[in-house]
Amino acid sequence: MVRPKRDVLDIMVSILTSLAESPQKKTRLGNKTNLDSRTMNKYIRVLTTLKLVSLSKNEGSPNAHSGSFVEITPLGIQFLKDYERLGKILEIAHSQLIELKAAS
Repeated sequence: MVRPKRDVLDIMVSILTSLAESPQKKTRLGNKTNLDSRTMNKYIRVLTTLKLVSLSKNEGSPNAHSGSFVEITPLGIQFLKDYERLGKILEIAHSQLIELKAAS
């Protein structure tokens, strides 16, 4: 079965939700969110510009090529909370509209 294409907001929320669990390397994050590396890098740039995520070097690793970690910022956490709250409001509004339509 073919899944519907995700929109930009869905992908951003997917990335932020994954990062809310713990900071991750881009590769792991791409695997968890089902994005190729090029697409993941584009989204990381956008989310960094919006200050929803930040990049941090893995200082404690002896491997110089260990890469950077992506982590959610406090603003990113607030964004997720607001998104969840808005989703609940829209669910309530939708169910009330259905009830009004059925009553008429």
